[in-house]
Amino acid sequence: MIAHIIGLAMAMAMTGAAAPTPAAVTPQGGTPQTAISQAATAKAATPAAGVYSDVEYIREAGDFIGVALEYRPGPKPAVVFTDCEGGCSGGKTVPVTVTGNTIVFDYCEQVVDQTGKASCNAWHYTGVFRADGRLVLTLAGSDEKPDVLRRLLHAQPHYVERLGCGADHC
Repeated sequence: MIAHIIGLAMAMAMTGAAAPTPAAVTPQGGTPQTAISQAATAKAATPAAGVYSDVEYIREAGDFIGVALEYRPGPKPAVVFTDCEGGCSGGKTVPVTVTGNTIVFDYCEQVVDQTGKASCNAWHYTGVFRADGRLVLTLAGSDEKPDVLRRLLHAQPHYVERLGCGADHC
């Protein structure tokens, strides 16, 4: 392909021909697109239902680290989310907003202080589904790099909820 492009460019330079412009194509009922914009559109991923995770088990420490979520599309899209730092907390279902290949959700991590008073650590997440089937999850206000979650094609039922159970029975 590259050799073909180079050969075409050389032939055009020798003959003084103008460079071809990408052909415009009009999708049925749509606006004209060039081949270049069609290729860019094809790389946008449609959010796919399923479990996405980067959770790892650290055998030496007996700890889990990473995040996992199950994306549930539909008329009321939601995610089941858990965060693991040592143990896993969460496994709770929260609503998401979907725009194109992006999901946005807020997660409240319940914490209890020394006096027994419960409060909420609120986290705001944005997830972008990539064409390679991965989900890039970014925590707002964090200077850590985003989590890149891979889709688990054969996840056990209630995988994310079970991670979030810790020592509790689910």
